[in-house]
Amino acid sequence: MGKSPRRVASWVALAFMGLFSVANGFLMGRGLCRSAGCQVIQKPVLWWLGAFYAAVLAASALKRPRFLPLLLMAGLLVEAGLLLTQVVLGIYCAACLTYGAALVFYAFVTPFAGRRYRLVFGALMGGTGVVAVVLSLLLLSACACPDSTFFQVDPQSHGISLVFEPACSHCHSLLELLRQMDSQRRVRLCPEAWSLHSIWKLVQEHCTTCYGWRDRIRCLMGTAALVRANNRFCMERGYRQVPLLVVDGRFISGEAVKTELFSALQVPAADPFDGSWTLPDSAGACTINRCD
Repeated sequence: MGKSPRRVASWVALAFMGLFSVANGFLMGRGLCRSAGCQVIQKPVLWWLGAFYAAVLAASALKRPRFLPLLLMAGLLVEAGLLLTQVVLGIYCAACLTYGAALVFYAFVTPFAGRRYRLVFGALMGGTGVVAVVLSLLLLSACACPDSTFFQVDPQSHGISLVFEPACSHCHSLLELLRQMDSQRRVRLCPEAWSLHSIWKLVQEHCTTCYGWRDRIRCLMGTAALVRANNRFCMERGYRQVPLLVVDGRFISGEAVKTELFSALQVPAADPFDGSWTLPDSAGACTINRCD
């Protein structure tokens, strides 16, 4: 007797999930999706976990089918969290979304999840979609935190802007130098964030007068909205390196940032070396998930 179409479709989906994960794992997540969004969201270890998860689903389908719905629920919750993370950051990983779509497809076609479980899966996916839409609308309409000293990247503005990421050590060196020079008021600070932890770090370090939980949430949403806009601006224009200096519409990155910053601030050449300031050890840069 031949196998049912649903059973065949479910095994095809599982095989795709496993092979897709292994391929991305071997290619360090860069072979099948080279976009900045993929670099931010995906990590090689996540792809190996995805392959392991697909193998666990296959083993459960063969040996312990009654556990399969619970395993699927756990996987769908993780995918929902990854999707909402991408919504908050404003950066999307096509490869991650492809894996998630394959998992959702498998959850609805596997013969080992009955109608009741499929309704639960549908409610979870529908709820995730609603939360994603509401979150996007809230971030689009969020007002800047009144205590924030951050700005959105504006290439049309005159003056000096510094794009940085909280996890970048080279960015922190420049920010500390600006603080010592008392020049932060002359430089617009424009944060990016490549993780939710970076957004929370910005809130903790800079929203210093937000004590109540309502003020804290307002500051968090305002910071997330600003970071989201800066992320999208830089990613759409191919700027994947920080610190990034913007001087009167010119974009400068890499080792030239420190020199151009001194020049734009009109710092005398002898002053930075008089011993009163602590200079950065290097004029390197950080790309997504790596600092030089």
